[in-house]
Amino acid sequence: MYNRGVMRKSLGHLPEQKRAELRFARDVIRAEFPDVQMIILFGSYARGDWVEDEYREGHITYTYESDYDILVVTETARAANKMTDQQHVLERRIRTAVKTPISIIYHDIDRVNRMIERGRYFFVDIKREGVRLYDSKKSLLARIRKVRDQVCKQNAEEDFAIWFPKAKEFYEAFVFSVEQGFLNNAAFQLHQAAECAYATIELVFRGYKPKLHDLEKLDRRARSYEPAFGEAFPLATKKQRKLFEKLKKAYIDPRYKADYEITRAELKYLAARARKLHRLGSKHCKAKIASFVP
Repeated sequence: MYNRGVMRKSLGHLPEQKRAELRFARDVIRAEFPDVQMIILFGSYARGDWVEDEYREGHITYTYESDYDILVVTETARAANKMTDQQHVLERRIRTAVKTPISIIYHDIDRVNRMIERGRYFFVDIKREGVRLYDSKKSLLARIRKVRDQVCKQNAEEDFAIWFPKAKEFYEAFVFSVEQGFLNNAAFQLHQAAECAYATIELVFRGYKPKLHDLEKLDRRARSYEPAFGEAFPLATKKQRKLFEKLKKAYIDPRYKADYEITRAELKYLAARARKLHRLGSKHCKAKIASFVP
């Protein structure tokens, strides 16, 4: 069964600056991809509980700003993949006028509806809480099925069992690379150890893993689920931000750019932060899984 549901169309709960930014983002997406079926705002800005915050713990200052989360629904999987491949160009255009961080995902209508029908709570919550920024009226969303906590718990347990060991495996590969003196490769392995930990967090807390390698975005999303994740990679000082940026670039630069360099001392610091992320991930993911029990 399919219906248009009760998804809101109004952004009246947001300040005018936020509404203007979202209208601009919507118009850029439609201009670049005129055949989109729907553009849906979801997450904290749709619910009205977004955060723009700065706080101190001891001598460390933590900052957090919620992202605009946007789902672009396409007619075909091919179109969704094409948009995903071009997302960096699109987001650069949007950032010329949108100062709030933005995360856009792309899925075809059939996949979205399959996930709603299967009770994947990430997609269910988008339909339940989302704000429709654009609707071509060519497609309908599936009806929401009642999903028991037991199903959510089982999905989260399975995802944790798959992805958290991957994070540990990449960390072991990092240790081996350092021992062999392959420092650039070690940086890549450490990036993957962090990325897999963030992927685990995404799947357990949200039931969805985005096609995303950007550690900065992944870190920001993790903090939105549980502020304690911000303790893994503090960004209060210029040095902390510089080292995190070096790890962020380690997904591509060590493999393809001859000028990428990283020292043992820098790797030692970043490894300690990655281990902190793993400890926090294990602790809070297990607590989240336990919370699914009625």
